[in-house]
Amino acid sequence: GRAAQAHALLSRYGGRRVRVAGRTMLMNDWAARLPDRLPSGPPKGDWRGVLGNERRNAEAEGSAPFPRARWSVALDGATGPDPRVKVWQQRAAEEIVEPVGVALFPVAVAGQVIVRDFDGIRGLDAETGRLLWRYDSAVSWSQIITQFEQTFRQTPQTFNAAFVGNTTVGLLASDGQRVYAVELSRSEFGGASQPPVGPVNPFRRRGTDADDQRSAWLQWNRLVALPIPGRTSGPEGRTGREPIEVPRVQPVWSVGGPPGSDRPLAGHFFLNPPLAVDGELFVITESRGQLNLVALDPRTGGLIWSQGIALAEASLSSFSQHLRRTSTCTPAFADGLVLCPTDLGLLVAV
Repeated sequence: GRAAQAHALLSRYGGRRVRVAGRTMLMNDWAARLPDRLPSGPPKGDWRGVLGNERRNAEAEGSAPFPRARWSVALDGATGPDPRVKVWQQRAAEEIVEPVGVALFPVAVAGQVIVRDFDGIRGLDAETGRLLWRYDSAVSWSQIITQFEQTFRQTPQTFNAAFVGNTTVGLLASDGQRVYAVELSRSEFGGASQPPVGPVNPFRRRGTDADDQRSAWLQWNRLVALPIPGRTSGPEGRTGREPIEVPRVQPVWSVGGPPGSDRPLAGHFFLNPPLAVDGELFVITESRGQLNLVALDPRTGGLIWSQGIALAEASLSSFSQHLRRTSTCTPAFADGLVLCPTDLGLLVAV
C-alpha cells in the first residue's frame, strides 16, 4: 500500500542480502517474487464482502446523493411478505429502541448485486435491478425465524436474533468467481421444517440439559459456494419477482452438516462467510467448544489446513450460547496475518 516508500527502500538496499523464511537472498530477488504472490484488489466497482475488501477498509466511489431511487426490488418470498416482518417494521417505526435496519449485506461482483432474500439468494443487474438468477435455500429465512420461535419462544428478541441481527446468515462473500454463504439444511433437524422438539419451558432454569437438547439443532450448519452466472442470464426488462424461466443455480460445493457424516467439516458451525485471500478461503468455525481458523480450496471446498484458536466455556449446543450463533466472527487480512475475532473476548492473529 506504500509503493513510493517501497521503491525508495529497494533503490537504497536492493543489493543487500536479507533472510526471509530461513533463506538468504538479495532484497531485489525477494521483491521480484512478490507481485505474483500478493493478493490483487478486486476490480473497480466490486464490493465482495463486509467492508469491501480483505483489510475491511475499502473505499468506494459513489455518485452524489439523489432523492430518487434508480430501482427498487422487494425481497419477499414466493408466498409474499412475511407478516412477522411487517409487525417488526411497524414496531421499529414506533419505538426508538428498535433497530432501524436488518443484517442483510449484499455483495457487488461483475456488475451484479447479490443479496439474500426470504427464499434464498438472488443476483440482480446492478444497473437496472433486473433479476438474473436465484438460488433456493433448503431452509428459507421464514423457516429460520419459525425455528427460533419454536425453540426459544416467540418474542421480539427472538425475532431480532433470528432475522434482524442474524449476520451469520445475512452476510455474503465472494472472490469474483463464486459467492459464498452460510446456510442451515433440513438434515440438521430431521428433514422437517421445524425443530424436532418443543419450545423451551419459560419456567425452567435457563441453561439446563432440557434446554440444551432443544437448541442442539443449531450447533452445526453448512457453507455453500454458488456459481455467478453472467449478466445475460435473466429475462430482459423486469425487476422484482420473476417468472419461472429465471435460472436456478445449484451449489458448486458445500461443506459441513450434521456430526457423524462423512462430509468435510461435519459437525462444525461456520461463524462467517469466508474471507478470500490469494487463492484460499479463511473461515472461523466452532466444533465441540473449540474455535478454529480453517483454510479451504475455493474451487472444491477441500480442507487445506485447520488451526485451533480459542476454547469456549460452553459449546454452541448450550442454550446459553444461542446469541453467539447469530453473531458473525468476520476475520480480516493484513501484513500476512489473518486477524480473527472470536466473540469470546479474544482477538487472535494467525
